[in-house]
Amino acid sequence: MRQTVLAQLHDIPTAGHLGVSRTYDRDRRRFFWPGIYRSVYRYVTSCKSCQHRKKPAALPAGRLQPIQIPSEPFYRVGLDLLGPFPLSFNGNKWIAVATDYSTQYAITRALSTSCATDVADFLLEDVTLHHGAPRQLLTDRGRYFLSQVVQDILHSCATKHKFTTAYHPQTNGLTERLNRIITEMLAMYVSSDHRDWGAALAFVTFVYNTSWHDTAVFSPFFLFYGRDPTLPSDMLLPAITQTSEYARDVKSRALEARDIAHLRLSDSQEKQRLVYNAHHCDVHFNQGDTVLLWTPSRRVGLCERLTSPYYGLYRVVRQVTDVTYEIEPLHTTRARACSDIVYITRLKRYHSDQPSTETVPSPPGVMPRVAKDEHHREEDDAE
Repeated sequence: MRQTVLAQLHDIPTAGHLGVSRTYDRDRRRFFWPGIYRSVYRYVTSCKSCQHRKKPAALPAGRLQPIQIPSEPFYRVGLDLLGPFPLSFNGNKWIAVATDYSTQYAITRALSTSCATDVADFLLEDVTLHHGAPRQLLTDRGRYFLSQVVQDILHSCATKHKFTTAYHPQTNGLTERLNRIITEMLAMYVSSDHRDWGAALAFVTFVYNTSWHDTAVFSPFFLFYGRDPTLPSDMLLPAITQTSEYARDVKSRALEARDIAHLRLSDSQEKQRLVYNAHHCDVHFNQGDTVLLWTPSRRVGLCERLTSPYYGLYRVVRQVTDVTYEIEPLHTTRARACSDIVYITRLKRYHSDQPSTETVPSPPGVMPRVAKDEHHREEDDAE
């Protein structure tokens, strides 16, 4: 009988799959039994439709984990592909973007395809052979970065390959931010058919590298080379510099600027961490916990807002870091389930409809019932 009542007050169209508080308020006004709030709480929290469709009402999970700033240039490099763009006059549709995490220096190249060989050529020719092999390479899990040819280059250079988690590009935030800046700058110089973006790419990259950054105080060009670039406008009034003095000072200036930039970037990271953590909470999953996985669904003919964004069920295999977990499908017909490492914000604890020892919170405050005779008495007093 209780399950029938709860279904009528939560599941049917006139109930609307409301949350615990509103369902409890409807229930208590019409029925009573010992432990009624506990029954409502467990029924609503274990509703499969609600769990697959609704986002958690609490603060998002996961505290900010700032990436340590390297002390030397090209120790850690972020790599990404930007595109596809309209086919340029040179036959290119993609932009390979590499970013040095120490100086924020950017390297770009227009590519005709997004195949692994083109990406490998960019990594070898534009990054490694110009600036040396990075100790760490940070990318997403795109097939071109996982290809054998790219892995062979990294192995031969003793470069450690690190990956971002799916649907969480913030891990490679510096490169993602550079992608946005490059796109905005290209939009200022392309023609109406957008096919000449390739001709402007080198210029906008140069502008980015030689521009002052408010966080680091210096430009990426200065942090990397220890000097400011010579611009066409500088030739109007050429400066006279002693060669010996310049050679002696350039290294010390670069080292001093990098130390200052490192302190400023670290201070900026700490401020971002405090702001971010004020709107996020700590959530922990144990090995063996059952969870749902947030995965955006885009299907032709369907409205994304009306689809269920949580899929599963999945089992937590292990905790990788403070904010990442390895999960695997709970039900699989294969002998060996395929696991994946995901960011904590994509996970949602699954509540089974089976009896559990979960602690039920206290009932929320509700509006008191007002008797009809009291209501009329208040109206008479008001008159």
